[in-house]
Amino acid sequence: MLGELSARNAISGKVHASYTAFRERSAPWSRVSIEAVLRARGQTFFLVPMEQKR
Repeated sequence: MLGELSARNAISGKVHASYTAFRERSAPWSRVSIEAVLRARGQTFFLVPMEQKR
């Protein structure tokens, strides 16, 4: 859906591309921080890699 909206004009497309690139770069670091918090709380953590979600 966001892809469709971003195709409507150039500015929306640039914003969507920038956000998507950021999300791809930041996902591994988010996983590291989430795992650390849950380990500190004594909980387990399981996350499906992004490659498998597509």
